[in-house]
Amino acid sequence: MAIGRSHNEGRSPAAAHPAGFRRALLAVREAVEIERSIRVAGGIEGWMDWRVGVEDLSGLLDGYRQSLAEAFSRLLGDEAGPLEAWESARRQYRPLLATIERAAAQRQQFAGRRWDLHSLGAALMTPLDGSAYRAERLITLAAAARRRALAVLDEATAADITRTLLLKLK
Repeated sequence: MAIGRSHNEGRSPAAAHPAGFRRALLAVREAVEIERSIRVAGGIEGWMDWRVGVEDLSGLLDGYRQSLAEAFSRLLGDEAGPLEAWESARRQYRPLLATIERAAAQRQQFAGRRWDLHSLGAALMTPLDGSAYRAERLITLAAAARRRALAVLDEATAADITRTLLLKLK
């Protein structure tokens, strides 16, 4: 090897980090599936415990998307450990992602269902802890709080709301 040359110089990033690129491709496949689930789950806004639209769901996943984009940037820049930060974010977001995927899978069950005032009142009075649709209700509440924070406060507050949601979903 010539003096001053990296062992990866002249090689494509994929050739330099084949295992990293395989993991990155799996991450992209997962991200595509998540985006599909967001569109499907966001269409269930009439469900009593799930009043979150596509835009709100998408916003809750901004940090997840950003970590994946940064991982690719680092991978293409031939930096060490490009996917570790994304894998950490993935673990953090996993409960939220699983709930979105579950809601998307249940779309047919709840499609077209309308809830009367008594059902909505019961949902509001049911404690969140231990309830059957705890995660769905937490996401609905956090999405509304995040939307309001973006409208009247700032992005830092909205990010705090998302972090709090991720901690509550653990």
